[in-house]
Amino acid sequence: NHLSEIDVIVQAEGVKTIMGAPLRIGGRMVGALLVASRSRTVFPDEAVHVLEQMAAQTAIALEQWRLKQEILRLGDEVRATETNVELRLRELEDIVRLDERLMGSLLTATSAAGVLDPLSEAIGAPVALHDPNGALLSGGPPLPAEAFSAWEVRSAIGAAAQSGHAVGIRFGAASFMVAAASAGDEHLATLAVRGPVRAEHAVMLERASVFVSAILLFERSLIDADNRAKSVLFDDLGTARFGDRRAVEQNAERYGLSVHGANSVLVIPTAPVQRYQVMSAVREALAPAPAIVSLHGAHVCVIVGSKESGEIAKRVVTALSARKHVPLVGMATGTRGIDGIAPAHEQAHQVAAAQIALGWKAGYADAVQLGLAGMMLSGTSPAVVDELIERMLGPLIDYDARHNTQLLLTAWTYFECGTRLESTAAHLFVHKNTVRQRAERIDAILGAGWRTAPRSVDIHFALRVWRLREAEESSTDML
Repeated sequence: NHLSEIDVIVQAEGVKTIMGAPLRIGGRMVGALLVASRSRTVFPDEAVHVLEQMAAQTAIALEQWRLKQEILRLGDEVRATETNVELRLRELEDIVRLDERLMGSLLTATSAAGVLDPLSEAIGAPVALHDPNGALLSGGPPLPAEAFSAWEVRSAIGAAAQSGHAVGIRFGAASFMVAAASAGDEHLATLAVRGPVRAEHAVMLERASVFVSAILLFERSLIDADNRAKSVLFDDLGTARFGDRRAVEQNAERYGLSVHGANSVLVIPTAPVQRYQVMSAVREALAPAPAIVSLHGAHVCVIVGSKESGEIAKRVVTALSARKHVPLVGMATGTRGIDGIAPAHEQAHQVAAAQIALGWKAGYADAVQLGLAGMMLSGTSPAVVDELIERMLGPLIDYDARHNTQLLLTAWTYFECGTRLESTAAHLFVHKNTVRQRAERIDAILGAGWRTAPRSVDIHFALRVWRLREAEESSTDML
């Protein structure tokens, strides 16, 4: 049996005679020992015997070399196994040490943010704590604010909340690992660390999320206990039923309320899943001033011993906006001490209901800012408000939209200025004749009776409602 490539080599070397002996170990052939000659030769028996002996010795040498290599390989594997075991042991020791430190945070007054220091130290990278809306609560560097609006980030956090495992994501050019702190189906917070994360560090992130959940639930239980005490006082103040007036007055003073002076009341409509976050943000915004922040029905109620309800509402809206909430606040001021709190709460509740009816998404206002037009809509469906505006002002709205004019604004300003052309022109920064021409155009669209009673009352009411609907600032832009 000849191999063509070997034949080519043999011919090139001019080989005429070849003698070979197999290399065998335990009946297993491992090679061959060859002797070649460039002349025709008949090898004597002694040469054949010597070659066979040499082949036997060579086979033994080759087997010893193979066994030595096998021993070296097995030694490397044993050492690698020992190294892996040692590394795994170190990882478990690190996790145990982290657990001990995190357990300590449960036994002290540490907040959820207190978990971040030992966790960051164990992982060797900064860790951020975000609320469910993505607002940064503590630590960093955080995921960018816009990341929490990206579907891939929301999907990853949702997967982490469902599975209980840390999930890796990429946002922009950076990579992150996130773990969700959850209680049942409720997402409480998100832990995030930037950069590639080793498997053992992902486990630490997962374990830390459990401790964060426990701390947040404990904080919630404290809030509930505090809220129960405040709710009892709020029920007394909100209904003006004072069984023991002196005791109610003492409790009110303990929370900084004015027994005989002015108190501000804020009503914040809140979804059930956000109530604890809203209450926490409001308390932080008002600190260190004492106040009652309590759940009442479907809203969070705030009572502060101050007449500056607008300034207080502004601070609350700013704090909630920073937490990624969309705050809507109705406010009122009671001026008769604790006796004025119940009517102020009812009025603030009506303001909030009117804001919802007007389609407001955010902002704060009181009854004076909304006016009669706004307060009459309290509790009304937004669809009814739409129908009212469409029925009274629909042709004017359509005309403005088609011709890019400002007839609606002109009509509203005209009524707000007492139907005086000169004042209307001054507020619109146009000539009096321009206002007259616009009024005549409105006559043609709505009919001449829009400026005279009783229809003018309906039109003015609808224009006020339209203006309130269009308001985007924290107060309405009334003249």
